[in-house]
Amino acid sequence: MTSFTAIDFETANGSRASACSIAAVTMDEEGTILAERADLLRPPAGLDSFHPMNISIHGIHPCDVAGAPGWEEVVADYLAMIGDGPVVAHNMAFDFSVWNGLARQLGTPTLDSPRLCTYRTAQSVLGWPRGTMKLDQVFRHYFPAETFSHHRADADALACARILVAELGDAGVTLDWLIDHYALTGAPVRRHAVASRRSR
Repeated sequence: MTSFTAIDFETANGSRASACSIAAVTMDEEGTILAERADLLRPPAGLDSFHPMNISIHGIHPCDVAGAPGWEEVVADYLAMIGDGPVVAHNMAFDFSVWNGLARQLGTPTLDSPRLCTYRTAQSVLGWPRGTMKLDQVFRHYFPAETFSHHRADADALACARILVAELGDAGVTLDWLIDHYALTGAPVRRHAVASRRSR
């Protein structure tokens, strides 16, 4: 396996099914972008109120999504991007819960692909303690001369994809190896430390 798709959601409020933005970047393990997509989303009816805190984070307002598609209109396109490859996110627990929260709310497909979390792999590759591995922190570690528009879904998805490629190089492992040892679905995960793989 040589490619993966990084995703990022933003939500309108505290409900995991209130997605108002999604982006995805398909990248190979050498860091070449194979596909990109980003959409503003109209949250499902009844979950479409925008909390001021969420707006302060991502800057998306109700008027921005008034003419946007619903998740049910675009999910097939994102599944086509993902294909048979793994899905990656920084703090995958959040993005996974948004995807499947939308599935429960709208009857759309669940996310059943193997999943990787660059927060978790940063913990293994870098040995950082919890609480010091936010997306922008890990990005600055690998790309200290660069910045990105944090909490914009397209920028976050691309940052996540680039981090994963950097972690592969840092650990000296392949994408297949990382999936085999750290995937959050599929076969039972073998919790070997990445450091032990690097020492071989």
